[in-house]
Amino acid sequence: MVVKIQKKSHLEEAKTVVDNRIKIAFYLYEAKKPLTLSEISKRTRLSPQLVKHHLPIMVKEGILLSGSIDDRKSYILQSFFYDNTIMDSIFASLVPITTFMDSKELTTEYTNISKQQIILNCVQVLIHFINLEIEKLKSDFK
Repeated sequence: MVVKIQKKSHLEEAKTVVDNRIKIAFYLYEAKKPLTLSEISKRTRLSPQLVKHHLPIMVKEGILLSGSIDDRKSYILQSFFYDNTIMDSIFASLVPITTFMDSKELTTEYTNISKQQIILNCVQVLIHFINLEIEKLKSDFK
């Protein structure tokens, strides 16, 4: 029996990278404290080498902060993620989205993806809209 291993497309590879970074961020968010590389690896079930690859990139992107605690390099999310006002507002805003997901108004007849994936795609576009609005606001203050 011959098993063909299909190479991932660039899109699939990009999705895997994003998924791994989201997983790292999620477990740091849940911990609500700095974690070492090995602690992150254990919680995410990602290899230490893979976590080690992603952490400096996430620091460079401004998502994570790094520092030493007891002579051990540790990582934590930006304070933005721990601001209760921001996070409560964001999570509260998800309620109408989940309600809409359950409604019959969401059309799936032109696609073979799930309602959840449609909502995720729409939210990603919405995030880009928000980014454009933030850029507009920043230029108004200059």
